[in-house]
Amino acid sequence: MVHLLTMNRAISLVWLNAEAQSSPPPSPPPSPPPSWLPLSPPPSWLPLSPPPFWLPPSPPS
Repeated sequence: MVHLLTMNRAISLVWLNAEAQSSPPPSPPPSPPPSWLPLSPPPSWLPLSPPPFWLPPSPPS
């Protein structure tokens, strides 16, 4: 009985493996930036230019 169960488990694992390889997982959707991260345009309370000294300069787009 144990032998049959072991065989069954091995077959199941092989089948799951083949199934996982034949169908690639769907790519996860790009995660939105955290809510505390300002998007562009910056919030109205953020001075536009020049940026505060504690803000890194925005890279040119």
